Parts: sequence; structure tokens; C-alpha cells
Amino acid sequence: MLNKCWKRLAVVLAVGSMLVVGLVGCNGAEVPEAEVIESEVVSESVSEEVSEEVTSEAESESVEEEAGGVEYVNYANKVELMTYLEELNQTTIIWYNFSIGTEQAIIPNGEKYTLEGDNSVTVISTNNNIVDIRANVDYIDTLKSESKENQWAIYVETTGTDLEVSFTVVYEDGTEEDFTIYITKEGE
Repeated sequence: MLNKCWKRLAVVLAVGSMLVVGLVGCNGAEVPEAEVIESEVVSESVSEEVSEEVTSEAESESVEEEAGGVEYVNYANKVELMTYLEELNQTTIIWYNFSIGTEQAIIPNGEKYTLEGDNSVTVISTNNNIVDIRANVDYIDTLKSESKENQWAIYVETTGTDLEVSFTVVYEDGTEEDFTIYITKEGE
């Protein structure tokens, strides 16, 4: 898209330069015959296919914004959020709440996030069964959800700015994946 913009800008500049040179060359002199310079400007229509089908106005839509790498989405309930996470097909660190006007945060590995009024994030895997999460720092605690498969809570048990929350996810197939995010948590 940027390349097309540069091409269009180049055509506009070329035509403009020719007009300026023509006007300067005249400088009050008579122009015997006007030379017509033809320039073809090609306009392309760009359309994007919508991947989500809207079935009713009452359903919530995903509102994705990127701020510092954290993706904010707004789903009305956990079923909608889980459907989106299944499309990502990966282990994801999220903070979620479904109060009116509350966005859910998807926190990529290596990013910073501020916990406001809460002390935990959730690790969810939609592509591999998690059998354990090992904390790599002493101020976090992990807890497997008894009611939801492949969901673990990571509790931050201290306060501070950019606290390193480092942990290793152990999968059922024996593979492991390291995660580190940086949490800012204010005192309570």
C-alpha cells in the first residue's frame, strides 16, 4: 500500500514539475501551441474481506487496539473470548473481566502490563494440554483451574513497577515454553 502511495506521489510531482517548467518557460512570451501532456493515473480499489460475520446488533464485536504490544479486545462473555483465542491457536496470557465497558487484555511474551485492582493474569492454551507451570521468580504463585481445562492463574504476590513475571509452561507432550511479562501492580 505504501509503495502505491509513493508511485502516485511520483506521478503527481512529475506532472506538477512539467506544469511549473512550462509556466516558467513562458515568462510572458507567446505560446505558439499548447503541448498536451497526457498522463495516466491509475486508481485501484482496495477492499478487505470481513472475517467475522455479524449476526445481530446485540452481540459484542471485537475491538482490537494495540498499545505497547498488548492487544485489547472487548467480548461480552467468556465463550466469545475463548472462540477468539482458539483462532489464535497458541498459549496466551490474558487478563479478562466481562463487566460493562471492560476490555480484555492479551499480553504477548515480553510485554508490559499494569494490573489495576487485581492480582492475577490467566494462562490459557488452546493448542496443547498444560500439565504444569513452574514459577521462575519467588513472588508469583500458580494455580490450575479445577473447572476449566488448560487454564492456570498466575498470582503476583507483591507490588512494584515492571516486575518480572517469569514462568515455564510444561505441556502434556513433554515440551516446555518459557514466558516473561513485566507487571506493574500498585499497592492495595
